[in-house]
Amino acid sequence: MSPAAPHARSTPTPTGDRLIALAAGRWTGPLIRALGLPSPKALPRETGPLQAVALAGRRGALGGTGMTPTLQAAEAALRALGVQGLQEQGQAGPTDGPLDLAVFDATGLVTVAALDGLRRFFAPGLGRLRPGARLLLLARAPDTLTAPEAAAAAQACEGFMRSLAKEVGRRGATANLLWLEPGSEAGLAAPLAFFGGPRSAYVSGRTLRLTAAPIPAGHGLGGR
Repeated sequence: MSPAAPHARSTPTPTGDRLIALAAGRWTGPLIRALGLPSPKALPRETGPLQAVALAGRRGALGGTGMTPTLQAAEAALRALGVQGLQEQGQAGPTDGPLDLAVFDATGLVTVAALDGLRRFFAPGLGRLRPGARLLLLARAPDTLTAPEAAAAAQACEGFMRSLAKEVGRRGATANLLWLEPGSEAGLAAPLAFFGGPRSAYVSGRTLRLTAAPIPAGHGLGGR
């Protein structure tokens, strides 16, 4: 008696992908809508090692509350990562053309009133976000600030970012917040590459703290 052939095992289909297929089906689509289920968007995703020019071809806008070391480091990192047509918009916001990425540096916030600069930067570009666009807010970690109002303004950035994530999520876009410790600007490239690209398709409304710890050798963007 010959041995039985090994049974092939299929890779389970993620629930989100299955729902996308059902929502797009000729017969199942109307049923999905009749049941009141959401029709999720197919989000751009990427596999394989992170490349040094991880954001090549993406069109971005960069703004901030003023010329800070963080803004300078973010601009240098975004250009090195391959972002094209990078516009420095200050508080005026991205003014024209489609957008894949918008980054605002709020590390210079010292008053609660200045938080309006976030709205004035992001709001004009919301209608021009491409599918899979990325919005990223940079702010000082509140517990590193000694001035009470500056700490309150930095803390408020989290609430703003979460509201922004809900607003753009329906378009398949994401919004996240980086809290920076003093001196951590040199490590911006890696989180910008992750949060600014397709690898973060399912990460939104999140906060990441960036420390000033040095990056060990061999752990750059070309690593696996």
